[in-house]
Amino acid sequence: MREAGLTAYSHRREDKSRIYSYEQQKTAVLEPGDELRLRKFKSAWKFFEAQPPSYRQLVIWRIMSAKRAQTRERRLADLIKASRERRRL
Repeated sequence: MREAGLTAYSHRREDKSRIYSYEQQKTAVLEPGDELRLRKFKSAWKFFEAQPPSYRQLVIWRIMSAKRAQTRERRLADLIKASRERRRL
């Protein structure tokens, strides 16, 4: 690294590090009630399960990382709708 890069790296904030879904060490999982809602729509569940693990992990992390319950609900509804239409988010 060059001097500017080393300086920037030394000023990084730990609370802003490892915030992206692919940087997480633990696997994201839907809450049981949310998973049941998705499973209720058989075609949506079948499409979602057919997707690669990287996509499923990303989408679940996006849902679970929301701070407000209303946002989690909306994101889950968007996932269900998109999966029923056999398309990715």
